[in-house]
Amino acid sequence: MASASRQLPNGLKSAGDLKIEVEQGVVALEQSRTRLRDQTRILKSVFSSMNEGVVVVDRLGKRLLANHAAELMVGLDQRDVAPEKWAEVYGFFLSDQSTLCPAHEFPLVRVMRGQRVDDAEFFIRNPQSGEERWVNFNSRPLLDDRGTVLGGIAVIRDISEHKRAREIVAEQQRELERSNRDLEQFAYAASHDLQEPLRAVSGYCQLLQRRYKGQLDVNAQRYIAEAVNGARRMQALIEGLLAYSRVARRGNPIVPTDSQTAFDQALVNLEAAIGECGAVITHDRLPLVAADSMQLMLLFQNLIGNALKYRGADPPRIHVKAEERETDWLFSVQDNGIGIDPRHHEKIFLIFQRLHTRNEYPGMGIGLAICLKIVERHGGHLWVESEPGQGSTFFFNLLRPPQGEP
Repeated sequence: MASASRQLPNGLKSAGDLKIEVEQGVVALEQSRTRLRDQTRILKSVFSSMNEGVVVVDRLGKRLLANHAAELMVGLDQRDVAPEKWAEVYGFFLSDQSTLCPAHEFPLVRVMRGQRVDDAEFFIRNPQSGEERWVNFNSRPLLDDRGTVLGGIAVIRDISEHKRAREIVAEQQRELERSNRDLEQFAYAASHDLQEPLRAVSGYCQLLQRRYKGQLDVNAQRYIAEAVNGARRMQALIEGLLAYSRVARRGNPIVPTDSQTAFDQALVNLEAAIGECGAVITHDRLPLVAADSMQLMLLFQNLIGNALKYRGADPPRIHVKAEERETDWLFSVQDNGIGIDPRHHEKIFLIFQRLHTRNEYPGMGIGLAICLKIVERHGGHLWVESEPGQGSTFFFNLLRPPQGEP
């Protein structure tokens, strides 16, 4: 006898269909659980292997999570310490290393108020372990969709090595500045004290030349002339050393300065030299810069004078211009002179360094060293681009005056 099939009302499923759906749901749920376990295991592995410490607290400040790095850095134990007690319990001090961080300013307390904390530095002197280190805190509140604070998270980075490195660099910088001041003071004092005895030597030699002229043989006269010339060169060296040391010791304030005015004054001072060699000097409009006006004039004078001295067979052609950049002006002084071998581009800025004999070109090798010192005092850089026989272009940059200043 055939069994009668039973028609189910529309929308209802048979027990067999429901069983299949339940079985499929169980399989899907188990797969989801497996994926969740895998993801949790991965996250825990990443969390525990991070070099940065991570601490998570709930809305009441109770610690929910802390990775191994945080436990090592802060010295966390199993106690449930409220965030406002962290500074006291774990030894969080301000930058003076003696003042405990106020409870209301501690990063995990601030995030409970919905605030964020960026790059807060603390010195930890843990009372339990006695360990000391510097740490950097970045903290964020955890919010729900309505902006309600659910808790907070803090990322802690050990910056002890970085801090020590910065302190070493800062101390070396202070020592270098002290050494430079001492050297400048010594150079100034030594140069100043040498002036009088050198004048005496030069004066007596010239007196011998005049008083015994015609009474001494040729050799004696030559010896005296060499002594006089040597004294004059020594005096020029001392005066150059004094000028070099005065750049830092006797500079005027750096204020908004019209570089066009400084350039014009430099040309007035070089008028005789310009006329002697028939130089043609051109320039673009020169801007307002932050500078010591006297030293800026001396900078132009030395660079243009250098181009006049080291000229080629043709009359000197010199062009000065300035290019505006984001925070400064880039100046260039271009000439058509004899040029400089790239091997010597750095050497020419050293004090008393010369590439030619005094018979070829006069001078003491101090002008470009003074230029470099002036530019560095103004926070800029000075360099040259040149090839032998192709002329030279000297570049230097000067800051623009702060906005709002005339």
